[in-house]
Amino acid sequence: NFAREHYPTAAKAVFATSFGGYIALHSMSELSDFVPVLRAPAITMADILVDNILKVKASDFSNAGHIICGFERKIDLPFSFYTEMRELPSLLREFPNKEMLVIHGDRDDIVPPPVIYEFADKNSSVTLKIIKGAEKNPSVTLKIIEGADHRFKNRGEIDAVITYTKEYLSI
Repeated sequence: NFAREHYPTAAKAVFATSFGGYIALHSMSELSDFVPVLRAPAITMADILVDNILKVKASDFSNAGHIICGFERKIDLPFSFYTEMRELPSLLREFPNKEMLVIHGDRDDIVPPPVIYEFADKNSSVTLKIIKGAEKNPSVTLKIIEGADHRFKNRGEIDAVITYTKEYLSI
């Protein structure tokens, strides 16, 4: 709202990473005048949370009621967070029909590349779990950075993200 009010004629974009990408995609109806640029968006966040971040069974998480998790900073995460995400529409089946750029690493250990390929309707030779029954999303421009993992910490990877973003937004 601040950008809309103070810069009404400026081009607007939202850049989001991982869980932020998940939130941005679920917020596209409120951000309809913004162009999404997403880096490693957590398209299937509930699955990613239990399978790749917590590495626990949902039933064990449920029985515990909460879990301490995080990367650099730890948080006490209640099981209700997981169940609320499960109740949201699947981004693989009910994605926003909006032009967007998705940038992803082919070695992402948090958001499996096949999930992103499925979201963007690209064929994949990667042998990780592929979500079945996804619809096609021709509005996605997908850029894959070879060798990049979820955090894009290798030399040149963030520069590539910046370059792809600037080219896509024509800035």
